[in-house]
Amino acid sequence: MFKVRKARVLLILSLVMGSLQSQAATLRDWEPTYQDSTKIVYETTSADGIVVRPGEILPMPVPLEYQKRIIDFVGLTHKQKPSDFVDDGAGRNLNAGYTSFEILASDNAAGDLKGDDWRVWGGRGSGPLGLSKYAESRNHEGETDNLYEWAIKGHRSIINGPGKISLSPLRPAAFRIRSVGTGNIIVTKVIVKFRPQKITSTEDHIFSKGLVFGNSETSRGRVYPNDPYNGDYGSAVILNLTSRDANKHIPPEVTWVPAQQGQRGQIIVNTDPDSNKHLAFVDVACGDMNPVPQGADPEKLRGDGKLFVSIETERGSYEDIMTNENIGSNGVMRALVPRELIPGKIKRVIISGKGKAPISVMGVRLGYN
Repeated sequence: MFKVRKARVLLILSLVMGSLQSQAATLRDWEPTYQDSTKIVYETTSADGIVVRPGEILPMPVPLEYQKRIIDFVGLTHKQKPSDFVDDGAGRNLNAGYTSFEILASDNAAGDLKGDDWRVWGGRGSGPLGLSKYAESRNHEGETDNLYEWAIKGHRSIINGPGKISLSPLRPAAFRIRSVGTGNIIVTKVIVKFRPQKITSTEDHIFSKGLVFGNSETSRGRVYPNDPYNGDYGSAVILNLTSRDANKHIPPEVTWVPAQQGQRGQIIVNTDPDSNKHLAFVDVACGDMNPVPQGADPEKLRGDGKLFVSIETERGSYEDIMTNENIGSNGVMRALVPRELIPGKIKRVIISGKGKAPISVMGVRLGYN
């Protein structure tokens, strides 16, 4: 019985992939609109975005200088027109759009990768084969899905579907977006961040006892305190609280400014005064899950938090290095510092956030090179 069912599943998956490939049409290349030493950005000039129909492929060339860099994070902003939503009577979309962001491993790929293999993020997906992200129906700005922490989540081949996850460093020869649902998708922005290079030292500021960041490149050894997947972050700093009462575990070298009317709460960390070091990244261990009572559904208690990271230089200027980025239920968010764009020596890092649910920050790591 099991073999018969398994054969049917494989046949169905094969038919889905075959159908998508048979429909495939390639759109004009989507060229990068911005790049610096930390990231590449592809962005449309209007909310109308780029329409990708079922089975179509949107190619995204990768500049040569990034093809030997290692993928660290991808932010995908996409949506579907509300007029394309077809209700099945139970609130589900019969005309669902699914976006698959795919990376062609470069010829210098390491480990178990091949140079002709398209890869997708190894985290939780949906749609055909579980490899994509659902495009929500929206009139204006699209939803941003974060494909984060590739060192831990890894990546997998589109050929094998939900098969083996690889943790090999992934260097891109090309990107592409495929529409793998039954409805059109609209893509407006993609941000691809790369792993910082030649990190020589890190400096940890722990707010929640038990947090261990782990290796700065591979994240091996990472330990979270308490039960963050159910909204228990230990003695974390609640970033968007208006009272200091719940934030008594702040190290003396860190300043916490409570949220006030019209202003976000802030965590302020001084950088290392050693002039020979350059700030390369800011890691923020955080989550925005509401506490989950026993027996409750965690999916219904996820927050809507957004994180901001800025820096203050010796010239008194502030530069946003992370803006309005979605906070997950639990994880480490990395803000990369494009050193060539920062005027003067960095003196302080300012972390802030907004959202209705508590934004719990377990710790901050500064990385230098």
